[in-house]
This record gives sequence, C-alpha cells and structure tokens, in this order.
Amino acid sequence: MFTTLKKRCISMILVASLVFTLFFSLSMDSFANELTNLNNKDINIQVINNHKISITTSSESGTITITKDNSSVREISVDSNTDGSYKLIYNKTNGTMYSTKTGNTIHVMAKAPRPGQSKTVYVSYAQIKAMVGEVSGWLGVASFIAGFFTGGVSALVTQIVAGLSAGTFLYTWVEEGSPYHGIKVTSVYHTWQVTKGGQKYTLGDWKLQSLIMKNDSKDRTMSVLQPFFSALFMVYLLFRDTYKLKLLTFVPKVALFIIVAIALIINIWCIMYWKQKKDKMLFPSLMLFPATIGLSVLVLLD
Repeated sequence: MFTTLKKRCISMILVASLVFTLFFSLSMDSFANELTNLNNKDINIQVINNHKISITTSSESGTITITKDNSSVREISVDSNTDGSYKLIYNKTNGTMYSTKTGNTIHVMAKAPRPGQSKTVYVSYAQIKAMVGEVSGWLGVASFIAGFFTGGVSALVTQIVAGLSAGTFLYTWVEEGSPYHGIKVTSVYHTWQVTKGGQKYTLGDWKLQSLIMKNDSKDRTMSVLQPFFSALFMVYLLFRDTYKLKLLTFVPKVALFIIVAIALIINIWCIMYWKQKKDKMLFPSLMLFPATIGLSVLVLLD
C-alpha cells in the first residue's frame, strides 16, 4: 500500500517539476517575438512623419525624432517624460555614437544598406547603459539600437519599441550592465517607390525580423540548480525503488542526509535570490521547493 502510494507521489512530483521547470527556464533564456504580428494594448504608437514618432506606454510617453541626417552626421532626439530629453549623435565619418545624456562615446559599425539586405547586430547591456543610463522606459533603448541600422527611420524604431515591451525585466538587465549579454536584433532592408509632384522617389526602411533579449549567466545558473537536485532525487528513487538496484540500497544514510541538506540550502538560496531581484523565476522556484522537500523525504525513507 505504502509502496504504491509512494510511487504515485513520485510520479506526480516528477510531472509537476518537469512542467514548471521546462516552461519557466526556457522562457528565462530569451524572448523571440514575431514582431510583425505583435499587438500590445499597453502601447500606443503614432507615426507623425517619416522622421518622428510619438509613443505612449503604461509607464512612459514621449517622442523620438531624427533631427539631422546627412552624409556625415545623424542625430536622434529622445524626449521622455521619465528619462528626460537628450540626443544620440552618430558620426558616420569615424563610426562613433555620442550620448548627450551620459557623455559617453562608443564605436558603432554601420554602413549604407542595400535593398533586401539582412543585418544582425548584438548590443550588450553595458553599451545600452553607457548610452542611455539606467532607464525606466523603452524610447532611449530603441533609439540607440536603431542607430546601428543606417537608413532606419520611424518603422524600425516603432517595431523595436514593440519588441522591447515584451522584456519585462529589461530595466534590471540594463541597470546591471553586463558586457557579456544583451539584445540581438535582426532586420531586413526594404525599399519602395512613391510618386510626388510627378517625380518618383525611392524610400527605404528596415523591417524587424527578430529581437532576442538574453539574461545574465548567473540567472541561468540559478535557474538550473533547483531542478538539478529534483531530477537527481527522482533518478535515485527510480533506480532504487522501481528497478530495485541493490547498489543504491547500501548508500550510507549520512551521505543521503548531506545531499538532502545541500539541496534544501540551495533551494532556499535560489528563492532568496529571485525574491531579491523581483524576478519571475520566483514562482517556479517556490513551486520546486515543496517538490524537493517531498522527494527528500522519499529519499531518506527505506
């Protein structure tokens, strides 16, 4: 009777642990959105003209304007009710971008686009922080990323803002300023013709294909620690009780107590870590904790 009940408990804990671990751990690694179909009710974007857009979100409102764009300089003006007003100035001659907000200058590789060209850029959180500082909105970050795509105007910035809105924890990642993780953006340059005053003009802009935000490696390590011990205990119970592997029945109790103690300490450590960061991984971490306790009890039982 007890053996049957124990096996059922193991099966239930196994399923629950795997479901929560896989779902939340995978979602922590990156966000990849089909941005062309993104419909976010919390964002209102109005294209005023080809060089200016107005953006209103649940936490920020303001405008992004390309105030100057010639063969040598491109200036993007950011006016945000939360992050203030400043300019990002891209010097096309020496390939640098200067921020009037932070006073920092970084190197930017950008060349004139070709029709149909696909381009991927990777911007670290350290670079974003150097240009726009600690942010509470999307406008500055979107403007900075768009600066890597020469020729990109309102359409590209609009799509980047929509994509960034999926990154609930982007503020924290920018504040931490990791040079090893950041945002990977892929866009394709499209052109089209318009007729004005009897003359045909060719216009172009980048169309966002994907936007992926990577979290810090420490977060990834922490998200693996808890499910590791759950999986370890489940494998142990599987081979000890289901397949009757005699070798495991002779494992010293002291060794099992030490392993269980380490597992519980790491579980508590992970919960405190996610709670301090106010991270969404706190929920699956709290779910795994009782699962680990239950498995620990079964491991210690003969």
